[in-house]
Amino acid sequence: MLIILIYSQHYLCWDNCHSHVALALSLMNYNDKEKYTMFDVCFKMLLFGKYVNFAGFLKTWLPFVITCCLISFFILYF
Repeated sequence: MLIILIYSQHYLCWDNCHSHVALALSLMNYNDKEKYTMFDVCFKMLLFGKYVNFAGFLKTWLPFVITCCLISFFILYF
C-alpha cells in the first residue's frame, strides 16, 4: 500500500484524502467489504460523522454559507 501512495499525486477532486481512505479500507476488507470508493467515504462521513464541538461545526460550514450569501446578494442586486 505504501508503494501505491508514494507514486500517486494528490488532487483536489480525484485523488484526494477520501480516495486514500477508501483504498486503505478496501485493502483491509473493512466490514467485509472489498470495494470502497471515495463517494462511500464521503457520504458516510457526511451522514455519520460527528463534529468535535460547535466551533468545529462553524469552521466547516460558516465559510460556505457566507460565500453562498455573497453570491446570492450579487446575483439579486447587480
